Formats: sequence, C-alpha cells, structure tokens
Amino acid sequence: MFLINCFLWIIYGILRVDWPIIIGNSLAFTIVLIETVLKIKYKVI
Repeated sequence: MFLINCFLWIIYGILRVDWPIIIGNSLAFTIVLIETVLKIKYKVI
C-alpha cells in the first residue's frame, strides 16, 4: 500500500513540478520496491 502511496505522490509532484516531492517520494518508492521484490524472492512474506 505504501508503494501505491509513493507512486501517487510522485505523480502529484510531477503535475505541480515540485522537485522535493518528486525526489523524496522517488527515493522512498525505490527503497520500498526493492524491499518488496526481495521479500517475494526469498519468500519472507
């Protein structure tokens, strides 16, 4: 769910051309995406 939230905030930041929102949420999105992929790969969930 947090992944979707970050993605929507990135879209919002792009529409407003607000770089702090875009950068901050892109970093959070990347970290959560990597964590999710690793959890699925190693069947931790």
